[in-house]
Amino acid sequence: MTTQYVIVHRRDTGRTVEEQVHDIHPDSDLTAATEHAAELQYNANHVYGRTRDTYRVARLAYIDEEG
Repeated sequence: MTTQYVIVHRRDTGRTVEEQVHDIHPDSDLTAATEHAAELQYNANHVYGRTRDTYRVARLAYIDEEG
């Protein structure tokens, strides 16, 4: 099984809401993924004024099959 951490960006414009994968981190980088998501969240709120946007870390796991 392969595991990765992804940062999911939820963009809320007030009329529409969209979610997309912002970044992918390997399994060993949970701390880096969390810190990056926190930095993105801070910038969205304080630098760009997008207080409805959120960034979260999600674990993506899938089974590797041979062949």
